Amino acid sequence: MDTADQPPLSSYELLLPGKTTVALFTTLRSPFIETLRLSGTARFANTQTTTLKHLKHLTIDNVHGSYFDTRDLSQDIPSISTLESFIYSQTDRLGFQLLDHHLHTISTAVNSLRKLVLIDCRKLTTATIAHCLEQLQRLEYFALALVTAVELDVNFIQNTLPPTIQVLRLAIRNGRWTRAFIDKERDIYRTVGELMQEAGGVLAEVSLDVRPEFSRDPSWTAWLSDAAHHSHTLLTLSPWISSERV
Repeated sequence: MDTADQPPLSSYELLLPGKTTVALFTTLRSPFIETLRLSGTARFANTQTTTLKHLKHLTIDNVHGSYFDTRDLSQDIPSISTLESFIYSQTDRLGFQLLDHHLHTISTAVNSLRKLVLIDCRKLTTATIAHCLEQLQRLEYFALALVTAVELDVNFIQNTLPPTIQVLRLAIRNGRWTRAFIDKERDIYRTVGELMQEAGGVLAEVSLDVRPEFSRDPSWTAWLSDAAHHSHTLLTLSPWISSERV
């Protein structure tokens, strides 16, 4: 096919089941890709021919396989430090898990990343989440569904979010057969309430998918609602993951 007169490819998006293997950019290449969505058992076929120098939006959705486990994302995506959005979602606990070193690489986009969505993260440490949030000076949208296993040691919301933040969505659950960190979860949600009070209207939307024992506490929900009313923030206390566009 003669593509000389065709506009350059700007989006490369895969929607594949987990066991479908794909080698990226084996036949279709473009240095002008701005949006990349990975799924299935994906790997880069040839890093020498995959430039991706203009990438702005990266989504890793239910990727399987071990290709990315030990790799630095910048090895395949040299423009990682200029991303505007990064979305990770993994509904299969046996699929590719985002690790601390992956998030450290994403946080090099200190002056460009505006949207960060992390759904069903099971291997990230709270210290790394906090450190990376401190680096992202222009972040406007942050959504995190965290599955804890052994720790919830760091209140990753406290003194980490930039003044540019407008949307905050949180869900914290413990993994199967693991201990729940109820008091530490409560501290994090209390910090969110304090942030709404202090933000002076900057936070436009807060969505919290909390445990039933929290939502059934009338004094706790009333305090959060008052904080949201004070800052004119749209507060939702219900599951939000299904409404997150991935």
